[in-house]
Amino acid sequence: MRESFLRRWAADRTNLTRICLTGGACAGKTTALAILSQDLQLRGYNVLLVPEAATMLMKGGAMICAQHFKPSEAVTFQKHLLKLQVALEDTFTEIGLMMTQTGRQVVVLCDRGLMDGSAYITGEQWQAVVDDLGLNSNMLKDNRYEAVIHLVTAADGAAEFYEFESNEARYDTLETARVTDKKLKDAYIDHHKWVLIDNAPGQGFDEKMARTRTAVHEVLGIESSQAFYKKYLLRGGPQLREAFRKGEQTFISEDFIEYQSTEGSILYSSIAKKGKKDSYTYTHEICIEKHGQTFHKKRNISAHEYLNLMEQRKAGSTTLHKNRVVVEHEGVLYVVDSFPELPGTPSLLRVDVSEEKRGRVEVERHFEVAREVTDQPAYQSLNMAKCDYRMPEEDLAIAARTR
Repeated sequence: MRESFLRRWAADRTNLTRICLTGGACAGKTTALAILSQDLQLRGYNVLLVPEAATMLMKGGAMICAQHFKPSEAVTFQKHLLKLQVALEDTFTEIGLMMTQTGRQVVVLCDRGLMDGSAYITGEQWQAVVDDLGLNSNMLKDNRYEAVIHLVTAADGAAEFYEFESNEARYDTLETARVTDKKLKDAYIDHHKWVLIDNAPGQGFDEKMARTRTAVHEVLGIESSQAFYKKYLLRGGPQLREAFRKGEQTFISEDFIEYQSTEGSILYSSIAKKGKKDSYTYTHEICIEKHGQTFHKKRNISAHEYLNLMEQRKAGSTTLHKNRVVVEHEGVLYVVDSFPELPGTPSLLRVDVSEEKRGRVEVERHFEVAREVTDQPAYQSLNMAKCDYRMPEEDLAIAARTR
């Protein structure tokens, strides 16, 4: 395989966090970037803003009308656009790493991400782009960003505020903006930290920006956002309704390790290998208790560091293998994890949604639910990874049959 031109960053990036803001036209990304930059700088972070490559080309007179491209021209244009965006991100990251050497905390905010181009051409054309450049989707999202924040276009839920004079909207009707927004969701939805910021009914733009700020705070461990979270044991395995069968399956291996940190009291620490076929990304997560608050921090690591940390696996534990399908439906994120190697082969459904949208959760309509198991120790990954793990006896028979 051709060697990728993507930079492989050093493993030690604990003081640098890269966050991608994406979404359709007129979603509020420009405003969000300005608000986040000011907010984080007031909190002592050094903030670097990576500009959007497409906007740079347009302002330089190089934005050819993509609607009139031939298929081969669309591929060529997106290849140049992707290479420019990579160069911008790599340059800002390199500078950010230099800043961290003095002990400073750095946040790199990216105006759109490397997968955005896939929403503007066909799937076949995008495959040609990544093939020609020796890339794959994991390289372009999981290895690049600690989090992806998707701001939904105003065309979906706030059409009265859709401005046709903006850079993006001048090329998009309301319908095409909605379609593009959906493609962008699909491009990033299986990222390990993907957050949806939609146009919630009854809330204005200020509330949307506040939710965006809260999401970024959570990524950085500044504070915990108010979110609705539930976990359910499924009957008969991951029996998905028709609307949910479109989600792609991702394979995950998770190990819990012994780890020390000066950031606070470590409640647990884990490493994970995630991907499809022969393409994988690696992450390190720690759960910290500090000043009476509990928060999670996650960072991307290299395969080499993953193997080194694997040597610190907790005694009495083993690798937890799971097959994951993620689907977003009406503003609710549904995550189904099945555990084929555990006794009883349990399947768990996790529902993540902001507090104001909890009324949209319709678990029974879409899944065969055995019972709710939120916060139950038997269904927490830390315990499921123990060598002597067994499902509760009362759940074995229930989970094995469908209604």
